[in-house]
Amino acid sequence: MSSLTEKDFDQIADLAARGFNNTEIAERLGTSRTTVLRALKKLGHTVVRAQQKAIEDKIVDMDADDAIDFLLAQLTYQADILASAEQHPVESWDVRLTPAELAILIELYNAEGRTMSRQALLAAYMFGRVVDEEPSEKIIDVYVSKIRQKLPAIYGTIRTDWGYGYKFEMALDHLGVSADGGAHV
Repeated sequence: MSSLTEKDFDQIADLAARGFNNTEIAERLGTSRTTVLRALKKLGHTVVRAQQKAIEDKIVDMDADDAIDFLLAQLTYQADILASAEQHPVESWDVRLTPAELAILIELYNAEGRTMSRQALLAAYMFGRVVDEEPSEKIIDVYVSKIRQKLPAIYGTIRTDWGYGYKFEMALDHLGVSADGGAHV
């Protein structure tokens, strides 16, 4: 299974949220562990929220030593996911972004021109962060403003969908297409 469909991503997210590890997911779907790891990295913030509840449910009846072992295994699993995936194309652009700005831009880029809600972008921003109180969605407006100031037009622009969120529009030149619609050679 070299390219994953939306259904495949949904199945991977569901199995991960139910506590299956990457090897078990790969076996169930008949794909490689690497493919599952890459999919889980792309799905990261969605899976983590669901996994948190599944982990809490599993450790509630464990003794302290078993709970610690289980949580350490989960941390190792998440580290494998993050370390296994290739560099994202956005990370190769000549743009200096903070980790939060990069997470938001990658989320917009991965949406492939679809509008992302502020709530979805906030989830990308929050992935891997531990805070006492989740910030307001308005923080996304601030970060998008900062990204717009730093992002050269040769890569694309971030458009506002008023009252909903943002979308990233890739520049034609960056896609290898000229303004008249012909391909660059």
